[in-house]
Amino acid sequence: MDNPFATIAACDAFLLSSIHEGQPMVLLECLVLNKPILATDTPGCAGLLKGYGLLAKNDVENFVMGMKEIRTGYKPPKAFDYKAYNQEAIRMLEEILEMK
Repeated sequence: MDNPFATIAACDAFLLSSIHEGQPMVLLECLVLNKPILATDTPGCAGLLKGYGLLAKNDVENFVMGMKEIRTGYKPPKAFDYKAYNQEAIRMLEEILEMK
């Protein structure tokens, strides 16, 4: 989609039940809109969601428990600052490029 934000904004929460994720862009899009998120505990999701969403072990029972928590009004403990996230990503990239 050219602009996923209207669709995401209409949702109550976002659930990502992947068995593998690299850099989950969809989670960043949901974080920008402060949507409650439940994702499986993969390295890509875990690295991004610390403090911003729920992680569930990659099995049905744990994912269902997370869905129940989302449904009862889960709110992330902290708000996502996309400007700070972007600045840190640029800093890290520049640091890598300077090493070459």
